[in-house]
Amino acid sequence: MIIKCKILVTIILTSKAFLLAVILQLLNPTELFAQLSDSKIKTVYAYQFVQNIEWPDEQAIDSFSIVVFANNPALIQDFKEISRTKTLKSKPISIKVINDISQIIKPFPKVIYVEKNFNQNLIKLLRIIENSPVLVITEEYDIKDLVMINLFYVDKNARLEFEVNKNSIEAQHSLRILPKLLLLGGSKVDVALLYKKQEELLENAYEKVKKFQLEIDSQQKLIDFQHKEIDEQKKAIEVQKIEIENQQFRINSQKNSLDTLINEVENQRQMISVNLIILKEHQKEIEQQQKQKIIENEEMVKRNEVLGKQKIEIQNQQQKIDSQGNILDLQQKRIQTQKWFLFLSFAVVFLTFFLIYFIYRGYKSKQNANKLLEESNISIQHKNEEIEAYNEELKVTNDELNFQKEEIFAQKEEILAQKDKLQLANATKDKFFGIIAHDLRNPFNLLLGLSEILVDQINASNHDKSIEISEKINQTSSVAFDLLENLLTWSRSQTGQTLFYPSNLNVKDAIDTNILLLKSSAESKGIHLSSVLTDNLYVRADKNMLLTILRNLLTNAIKFSRNSDKIFVKAEENDDCITIHVSDTGVGLDKHVIEKLFKVNENVKTDGTANERGTGLGLILCKEFIDWHQGKIWVESKKGIGSRFSFTLPKVKE
Repeated sequence: MIIKCKILVTIILTSKAFLLAVILQLLNPTELFAQLSDSKIKTVYAYQFVQNIEWPDEQAIDSFSIVVFANNPALIQDFKEISRTKTLKSKPISIKVINDISQIIKPFPKVIYVEKNFNQNLIKLLRIIENSPVLVITEEYDIKDLVMINLFYVDKNARLEFEVNKNSIEAQHSLRILPKLLLLGGSKVDVALLYKKQEELLENAYEKVKKFQLEIDSQQKLIDFQHKEIDEQKKAIEVQKIEIENQQFRINSQKNSLDTLINEVENQRQMISVNLIILKEHQKEIEQQQKQKIIENEEMVKRNEVLGKQKIEIQNQQQKIDSQGNILDLQQKRIQTQKWFLFLSFAVVFLTFFLIYFIYRGYKSKQNANKLLEESNISIQHKNEEIEAYNEELKVTNDELNFQKEEIFAQKEEILAQKDKLQLANATKDKFFGIIAHDLRNPFNLLLGLSEILVDQINASNHDKSIEISEKINQTSSVAFDLLENLLTWSRSQTGQTLFYPSNLNVKDAIDTNILLLKSSAESKGIHLSSVLTDNLYVRADKNMLLTILRNLLTNAIKFSRNSDKIFVKAEENDDCITIHVSDTGVGLDKHVIEKLFKVNENVKTDGTANERGTGLGLILCKEFIDWHQGKIWVESKKGIGSRFSFTLPKVKE
């Protein structure tokens, strides 16, 4: 607070007579001051200022060090002249002239005089000596809140006066102003007249002091009140700064988690690329095998054709054998006839001899025929053995073909299964990148925007708006954290890093834990959250998975419920499992939306009743965790009436 010297005179003094006596002691004769130069007056003023300022360690001071920050030769010469001819409070004076701010170092001087030409360095100077007991004297400085003692010209007649910033001198730099300082004033024009006019001015000033005293008192009360408000605002700002630092830490933590997640996604993408390459190579091998099988089938067809021809030849040979047998039978009949004829012609020797000849010939012919028949039978037997061996070979070949066909069919089934897995992995990757690119980026963009607005509101001291934005930042951070938690859990389940440790769990404890965590979120939307449970229901399940399933189902129910809606959780015991129901009276789901739930390759995103954003990832995670427990999950819903999500978990066997 800047106080003009003429006003300060009336505040300090209580008696006109006393003020007049002091002036007579301090001021030189009029003729002497009228002859002083401008630099000499400034030097004298500076000398008087130092005389009437008290330092906290004044008794221990050996000499008064004065730094002159100037380039005016006359001013520098006058200061040096005073140091040679005068003392300050009976102690010697040391003068140091500088022209660069960097020359001011510790230990700091007691007084620094700054010429007008160097006023642009004053702010940096005050930062260097910050709160040190150093008196700074300036010339014609415009920013009054920064000065300690400032010399200035009042009018065209170059009347030199000064102003004193009591707060800066006493409160900030621990110096004390003596009453005599307030009697100084004037310039080379009015110093000669000051003595004559001072008595008249004192009477007017004494009356004014009362008014100013009342004004000062009221201003002081106002200042005290403002100080209290400032203290309260400082405390509120400190609290907000702590909250912002915590939120910044959370954002940095989430950012690190996101970087880890992106690395995992990149690893998955590389694994999928490697699997695709392996699959293509496998498909090439199968195509080559299929070509080989086609060639073998063609050879098999040719072999079957050869076998058919051999069968026809065998049949022809069999017909020949049958024909020869018929001929043999005829020959046998002829021999029989000849026998009868021999008996009838026995009496005739010639006929007998001829008959014997024919009998002998028939015998030879029959022997030859039997031998030929035997050779034919042996040949037929060899052919039959060859046919049987060829049949066995064909059977083995057919068995090999059937085995290869079954193997090809199995490989085809495996390829189809791998294709389905790859399509699912691609859908998972697409959904994963979609969540990172859009759903996870939006909360962080919102956080950055709200943080910038919060900083602006704090700078503008708009505390109500700052609190509102802080709550929005907190809500957005919670949404982003839940999304990131689901995303990381899902990523671990997709990469086989999920740990599965089933144990005996009390259903009521798990449900009550989640209700307690989400109750405030439900109450903020005016939703009633309750449960109907018994204490003796136990399931065999992984604790973290069960808590994640319940949290996602309850969060969805809150998201799609309106003010005054109800959410309740119920569990019932069956023969070999426990069924848990999460029901709400919210907005319900359309039939086509229900059909797409729990499918990773379907994109199901619906905003909540308070425009909460969703990704559809929570229900997919629920289904995967329930599948780990060999349970089932399903939903029953009607648009505008509400929904009920149910799932089963294995019951603890007694």
